[in-house]
Amino acid sequence: MDERGMIFAMLFGLSPSALPLSYAGPDVLDLKKLRGSTVAPALTLVASLAATEAVKLLTGKGEIRFAPHVFQIDLMNQKAVRKYYLFGMKSFVQRIKKKFMLGIMKGRIQEL
Repeated sequence: MDERGMIFAMLFGLSPSALPLSYAGPDVLDLKKLRGSTVAPALTLVASLAATEAVKLLTGKGEIRFAPHVFQIDLMNQKAVRKYYLFGMKSFVQRIKKKFMLGIMKGRIQEL
């Protein structure tokens, strides 16, 4: 996979919904370390959600959604999205979506 494809794959994997596209720029990704920038409260929120899911599993209370369900929160935009990916994240539907988005993002990725 070329560098452009790696950038796109990383963006696509970090954000299943396109919530952070309004503020994501070249300084967001570090391809050498394969990391993206985060907001510290987001890490606390992720830990809290994971702990809550563990308690729900142990107590048998509440609804638990397993993959390919996705719950994404964007603290910068103050938006939350819950999705279900029919046939999973590696399905033919996702591959078509990835190729389509790669065409759209071509210009933005070259800026990176």
